[in-house]
Amino acid sequence: MASPISETELENGASESVFDISPSQAIYAPYYAAHGLAFILIIFAGVQSMRLFPTYAHTLWWCEIIASALVILGVFTHAISVTFTRYTLDSKRLTMRHGFVGRSIKSLELFRIQDVNFMQSWWQELLGIGSLVILTSDQYHPREILVGVRNGAELREQLTGAATAIRRSTGIREITVGK
Repeated sequence: MASPISETELENGASESVFDISPSQAIYAPYYAAHGLAFILIIFAGVQSMRLFPTYAHTLWWCEIIASALVILGVFTHAISVTFTRYTLDSKRLTMRHGFVGRSIKSLELFRIQDVNFMQSWWQELLGIGSLVILTSDQYHPREILVGVRNGAELREQLTGAATAIRRSTGIREITVGK
């Protein structure tokens, strides 16, 4: 982890990365477990059906292969989506990149950040991951979620500190009216 941004770095226009992370594959642990169980059940059902209906074994074998391939494809697509997701915080903005085939890049100016919360379910706590929920003053994207991050409490502090520092250095004061 890099150190938090100081006000002098902001005044000098430094834009080096404070953090550049990717979500953990562990975010889909329940999904992977469910698909592993489905794979085992498909194999078990295929073996039992071929034993009970030996005359249809050739057709049942292909059904088992197709069902297994679909389960594996589902796990693969989730793994790829996590692999091609990056969260980068520099001195001015938080950039979120998503996508393998189609690319999506969103930037959130730090001065728009109003609140940052760290959320962690019981199983995420066991795996050392969580989600950052960012509330913003952006009209079109009032809420951003960074899922599956490690050291979420530390990242929350860095993000909050960076947002506060940029508002101080630029003299931006934000007033929320009638939300």
